[in-house]
Amino acid sequence: MLIIIPFIFAFGVYENNDYKINNEEATQETQNYSQQEMKEAIIYFNQSEEFDKALLLAKEYVSLYPEDTEGWVHRGYAYFNLGQCVEASADLYHGSVNGNKDASEFLAMVANSDMCKEATKP
Repeated sequence: MLIIIPFIFAFGVYENNDYKINNEEATQETQNYSQQEMKEAIIYFNQSEEFDKALLLAKEYVSLYPEDTEGWVHRGYAYFNLGQCVEASADLYHGSVNGNKDASEFLAMVANSDMCKEATKP
C-alpha cells in the first residue's frame, strides 16, 4: 500500500503534459493530497532518481509544512543529487538546527563530497 499511494499520487500529478508541469499546477494538484501522501511521493521520486520531480514536490511540501524537518531533508537530498550544493546545504542545515539527526549526518556528507567541494571553490 505504501508503494502504491506514492505511485498513484505521482501518476496523478504528472500524468498530464508528459511529466512536465509548472509550479502553479503542482500547487493546485498537491492540495488534493494529505501531508503523508505528499511525503511518500517525494521519497518515491528521490528513490527513483527522478530528482527534478522530487524537488518540485518538496518545494511545495516545505511551503505547506515548514515545521516538518523531514521535508527539508528530502528537498536537500533532491537539490544535492541535482548538483545544487548550496541549496542542499541550506535545507540540511535548517533540518539539522531543528533537531533532525538525519539532516546533520547528511549535511556532513554533503560538505565533504567532492562535488560540493569543487562547486564552492573560489
